[in-house]
Amino acid sequence: MAESSPDVIVIGSGFGGLCCALILARHGKRVLVLEQHYRPGGYLHRFRHMGTWYDTGFHYTGALAPGQVMERVFRYLGIDSRVTPHALDPDGFDHIVFPDGWRFRVPVGHDRFAERLCDEFPEEAAACRRYVADMREMVAKFPMYNLARDRPDVPVGIMEGPSLAEYLAALTQNPRLRRVLSAQGVLYGVMPKDTPLPVHMLVIDSFLQSAWGIDGGGDALAQACVAKLRELGSEVRTSARVTAIEVDDARNVTGVVVDGTERIAASTVIAGVHPKALVDLVPEGVFRPAFTNRIREMKDGVGTFSVYLKTSADLSGFGAHNVYRLTGEDVQQAYTDLTAGPGRRPCIYYTVPSARDRSHTGEDIIVALAFQWYEDVARWAGTRTMKRPEDYNAFKMECAAGIVSVLEEELPELRDHILTVEGSSPLTNLHYTRNSGGAAYGIYHDRAQAMQALQPRTRVNGLLLTGHSVLLPGITGVALTAFYTCAYLLGFSALRDGLVNV
Repeated sequence: MAESSPDVIVIGSGFGGLCCALILARHGKRVLVLEQHYRPGGYLHRFRHMGTWYDTGFHYTGALAPGQVMERVFRYLGIDSRVTPHALDPDGFDHIVFPDGWRFRVPVGHDRFAERLCDEFPEEAAACRRYVADMREMVAKFPMYNLARDRPDVPVGIMEGPSLAEYLAALTQNPRLRRVLSAQGVLYGVMPKDTPLPVHMLVIDSFLQSAWGIDGGGDALAQACVAKLRELGSEVRTSARVTAIEVDDARNVTGVVVDGTERIAASTVIAGVHPKALVDLVPEGVFRPAFTNRIREMKDGVGTFSVYLKTSADLSGFGAHNVYRLTGEDVQQAYTDLTAGPGRRPCIYYTVPSARDRSHTGEDIIVALAFQWYEDVARWAGTRTMKRPEDYNAFKMECAAGIVSVLEEELPELRDHILTVEGSSPLTNLHYTRNSGGAAYGIYHDRAQAMQALQPRTRVNGLLLTGHSVLLPGITGVALTAFYTCAYLLGFSALRDGLVNV
């Protein structure tokens, strides 16, 4: 690779960038992936704290059973034999828990899900069945997701229609049922009043097909991608921050600049970065002012405050599932700002990776998160990670304490058995991913921005986009977006047919 220029440069080693690199390498392209962090993976990567490894952004995935779309993606990329998935509990891979202790266990399978909804809400049986039927009808309109051969690549008007909140209001008057049906919105991070209904249906559908973790977490997935890329003759460089994308007078990409000094030539560049970071990388005037302004004015998605906890308590019997711990029946409550202060009890998502990940050794661990908007931490913008002022550290500890208090309510055995606690805020996300506002899913995928979704191809010849700010969020959405991105180079039919026939 060092002896000549690559065919394609991919900026960012998140799952979208790694997917693009593998697709192109599989088709004979020599790809160079450039990652600013010292570990590849973006939100797939894990970090080590006090001798223990924790996942940051990857916790589980859907549609990974034989023949399902993510299993086909893994096989197409050539990583299926390099990762070891473990099935989450098919009788309840997600538990939705209300403050009064009532718990709804989400099973694998659309019919089983409908039956359980009807059992728990018998007076709403018609609404429960309607919801599942509407989901099936809506996701059938996504051709790549359904591996369809006979429809156009991008369905027209797919994001039109009511928001999730509007749909649920028309579906049922039962607030608890509405909350159950919206609770897993943590998986894409948009308020129900803003959520395009197809986005919600697509994300939830993939998990109802099947729900899986991966031994070694997202880091194992990233490392599998890197190993396969190297086997195919391509390269992943870490600690290589792209500071500019070079474009000639004819608006053709000519390469990138790394760390302000090193120039690497390439006629194709795929940017797996937040769009606001992209417009700062290209020369001024390359994009039309209207496009640049549109990007700069895009609303950033919500960030997260995460807690990584190690305990001497025995949590081995927790099981292979995730918990969505709610604070009430208002569908918007998960998006209430997580503010520091006594008595704060945020909605949280949590899981116990050590209870299901067969590669884990040592004490049990918990990963928990709540939403947090960037405005809560913006006053510390510009300070350096690991060297932030004391008032930020105090704020972070108070936020962490709020989440830990909820965990102790859920798991009383934690009390007096917590060994270490570490927290991360949207500022942490911003530092490691360059996602504007520390957003967990890139741009805010609301109806307004979804209707004008960024497309993979730009008006700069050879410059394409990928990642969770383009088309769809979530790991399945990011993977399919990568196929759409590469279709502009390799042809849509060829990639779709290859995915169908793999």
